[in-house]
Amino acid sequence: DCVYVDSCRADQPHYICTIQNFRITKRDTLVVNVKWYYRPSEVPYNVYQYLVQDRHTETSKCL
Repeated sequence: DCVYVDSCRADQPHYICTIQNFRITKRDTLVVNVKWYYRPSEVPYNVYQYLVQDRHTETSKCL
């Protein structure tokens, strides 16, 4: 399932993640594993450029 997580700060938008699984530890603590999704504005410029370049490379291979 996808989840919207509210930020503690009013000036920050909510976060988005996918729940991977739940588990209980030996001390009866709930642990939730999630996959976080990032907005393009949150990714460093050089990483974003690398990802976009990789996507264009993969797309051209499919043609």
